[in-house]
Amino acid sequence: MSTEFSITDIKPDLADDFQTTFTDKAIPLLHQGGMRNIALYRHSDTPARFALVGDWPSPAVRIAFTKSPLFTDFLALLGDYAAGIPSVDDYDRVHLDR
Repeated sequence: MSTEFSITDIKPDLADDFQTTFTDKAIPLLHQGGMRNIALYRHSDTPARFALVGDWPSPAVRIAFTKSPLFTDFLALLGDYAAGIPSVDDYDRVHLDR
């Protein structure tokens, strides 16, 4: 399991539209690529900042997505909204206590 954390600053006047587009169009592309347990968060104090958290079954599935046409479509959807380059980090789970 590999969990992705991504922080993206959006152009402030486009933040509401970004939220809708991401939910309606980008999340289905991520699902098709293999990501699961996808959550989108909006920053409380900086409403044009969003965090994406999602699980990939393995690093190999994540890498395959980044080389697929789905990733190209994903980037095209988000390109006009971004106010900068997103910060993306991937973590491999080492422990889960239930």
